[in-house]
Order: sequence, then C-alpha cells, then structure tokens
Amino acid sequence: MRTEDMYYNEQKRSEVMEAARRLRRKFLRYQQAEIVYSLSHKKLMELANAAGAGYICC
Repeated sequence: MRTEDMYYNEQKRSEVMEAARRLRRKFLRYQQAEIVYSLSHKKLMELANAAGAGYICC
C-alpha cells in the first residue's frame, strides 16, 4: 500500500474517526492521530515533542 493511500483513503479515515468518536480515548497511535488531525508524521512528532507528549509503550 502506498503512503498516500494509507493516509488519504476515505474509508480508513472514516473508520479511524468513528473509532475515535466512539472510544474518546486519551491516547491514539501515531498513525491514527495523523489521520484524525490531518497532520503529517513529521509535524505530529514536532508538536508532540514540543508539548512533552511523546509516550513510548512496549
């Protein structure tokens, strides 16, 4: 799957957004956050690091 398809696929975007609405989670995976907030991976990482919100789970 191409990177563009992964982030701009309407069905995938809808699924992730619906799951986020349903669950109202505090934490999202990076890929889910990129879709929900329409941000590139690099920009998301910059914002997370600036906010001190980087969290790595095993």
